[in-house]
Amino acid sequence: MDRAGRWGRVIRGFFPPAGWTLLIFCTLPFGSRLVRSAATLLNEWFEIDYGYDLLGWIAAAIVGVALVLIGARFLGNPILRRPTRVLPFLLISSVYAVLLSEMEIAAEKIHFIEYGVLAYLFVRAWKRVTPSAALWPLTFFSVVLVGTLDEFIQYLHPERTGEFVDICWNVIAGTLPLGMLRLSEDESRGTPSRFDVRRMRLIGLFSWFVAGIFLFTAIEYGIEIRDPRGYRFHTRLPSPAALHEEDERLFKNAAPGLRRENAFTYSSFLAAHPEKKEPFLNEFRVHLFRRNRYVAYYGHYSLRRSLHGGAAFDSAWRRIENDAVRDAVRIYAAYLHRKELQIRYGPLALSRSFRRDLKEFLGGSDIWEKEVWKPYRREQLRKAKTEEKSETEIMKNLWIAEREEEILRNWFGRTLAASGLGWPDAFRDRVFRKVAGRFGVEEYSSAVAKRICTSWTKPVVTVIYFSSGFLILFGAPFFVGKTRRGNIGRGVLLLLLVGTGVAAPGRLFGGPQHPAVSEIRGTKVLALNKEQNRGVLLLQGNAAGTRGVRGGEVSVEWRPERQSLVFEMKALDTRIIATPVPRDGEVWRGDAFEIFLDTECRGRRYVEIEVSPGETIADAMVSFGEAIRFDSEWNLPEASVETNRDSDTWRARLEIPLSRLEGGRRMIARKEWWIRMNLGRVDSRKKGGGNYSYYAWCRTGGYFHKPNRWGILVLGED
Repeated sequence: MDRAGRWGRVIRGFFPPAGWTLLIFCTLPFGSRLVRSAATLLNEWFEIDYGYDLLGWIAAAIVGVALVLIGARFLGNPILRRPTRVLPFLLISSVYAVLLSEMEIAAEKIHFIEYGVLAYLFVRAWKRVTPSAALWPLTFFSVVLVGTLDEFIQYLHPERTGEFVDICWNVIAGTLPLGMLRLSEDESRGTPSRFDVRRMRLIGLFSWFVAGIFLFTAIEYGIEIRDPRGYRFHTRLPSPAALHEEDERLFKNAAPGLRRENAFTYSSFLAAHPEKKEPFLNEFRVHLFRRNRYVAYYGHYSLRRSLHGGAAFDSAWRRIENDAVRDAVRIYAAYLHRKELQIRYGPLALSRSFRRDLKEFLGGSDIWEKEVWKPYRREQLRKAKTEEKSETEIMKNLWIAEREEEILRNWFGRTLAASGLGWPDAFRDRVFRKVAGRFGVEEYSSAVAKRICTSWTKPVVTVIYFSSGFLILFGAPFFVGKTRRGNIGRGVLLLLLVGTGVAAPGRLFGGPQHPAVSEIRGTKVLALNKEQNRGVLLLQGNAAGTRGVRGGEVSVEWRPERQSLVFEMKALDTRIIATPVPRDGEVWRGDAFEIFLDTECRGRRYVEIEVSPGETIADAMVSFGEAIRFDSEWNLPEASVETNRDSDTWRARLEIPLSRLEGGRRMIARKEWWIRMNLGRVDSRKKGGGNYSYYAWCRTGGYFHKPNRWGILVLGED
């Protein structure tokens, strides 16, 4: 064949992968819209509410069918049935199963089809160029190049975001089928020629160079905040101190305008305040969006459940428990049904004056009733006929919203308060009580900024990057040559592939390897260690009517050698009331010193200990939820109690071994000594009980059993 004919055959061979690559790139500007449209179509066809997840399941099913077909080929071919082929095939199939089951974002499962087809087309194309084993690294570098350019184009596009973790998904999605194709080959390929090695290095270094441009211009770094109250979240800011500084700055300078700016559409707001230029404000808005969206979901499902039970729509609507939930549902309905309403209102911004403002905005028009509310009613009635979610599924949405509210209050608190977009205390407490009993122990990980690269520092990424370039330049021949070093190289590549696949990019760059900071904000903290093992806390008036009366003080001492806590309360009291009661009796009817300790820090189960001036002790394990249950059968053994009193003072001293608390042994073993704590005092001004005054370290508004408002006790040896 002449030179022109040979080049024509090569060009024709590369037409399919080039066309497929062009299709990938051309769909990037509206890829998200295509996925949303497909999800909406599935929702309408099957009258469901999870079309987006269904897309991921369909993609996973297609991959599964492909694996079955390849497996059938292995079984039907004597050469391929060898253990050296079957075992790697099963291993790669297992990696597929793990990744497809663990991917959080359903649409990402489509990557396995997208880049699987790309890898197949590149293999066919490179077969026309080289008969040697260089075929496989050439295809691999081609997939890396396309996968990196894919994300780089998204990074440059104003409505898309390019992420390093997605490059990893692209490469893995293309490399796994590459391994399958290699295993299913009957023939053995020869050692690469010198020209093949040169070609491998050229394409490998080019893909490495493009990846470097993306890596050092688009990659993001940040930290993970692990809060002992049961949640973690990510931020692009470099430290908790930076979060605090930004909160103070925006509170003073920008927060008054947040309510006005919150009137933008969600996407417009994020475009006006991009994450790289204004990370704090951007992340604040995303947390707010997430909180309000899940409140609306909770309202949707609660409404549908009532409709499913046969209630009329208006009756079911009235059953939604709070105006804040109703407002979230209304605005979300507007977001779904009437795009023009987004011009002034964010899709989920809470506004109690929503109806009035909306009518004023529309010049008195009843468009809300005609074009938003009525379609929304029809949709909910239709879905109520076919869909019924469990109570736990419905409450999960409210739990997510409550966790996001806690993140906003504790880490964006001053900005949230100044913007007026926080939940009222009464609503917040009611929500906490509803979810604490169901999800109190489960830790929440926010999806906001979760995909930023915080596993490695910039120096580590730089070292890894240039080491990979050195490997491409000098190690390429060894990976494909028929030598012992080549076998070792292929083994190393397989281990890296499986290891990376099992870890998954979402874990590798979003899991426990993050530079994590355990920090507490938005509440009172007492930190004790071996050197500074004692702190003094003041008890303040816990509710109205207690001003001008001193509540007393409590000394808290940490004894690491004995693994115990010593509480010593001193209070001025000219009228000491000590009603005689048995152990676990109603000590609170008279004067009492109360201790609340939650070793889980989740507000779900905690210990309450009450001590009277007469050394009577009442202790119970409290299960917190919509109904609070007291288990008085639970007793705190080995607790040392002492009290004394004179004409105007009474003291109480109590030593508690941590190992005797529920979860105390686990806490000591892991050295995770975080305890949600509050200290209180009941001062009875009337014999036999009555005319009470209440004092607490952390004010809860009169009723001590509000663990979401307690402080944190931090213990340590150093």
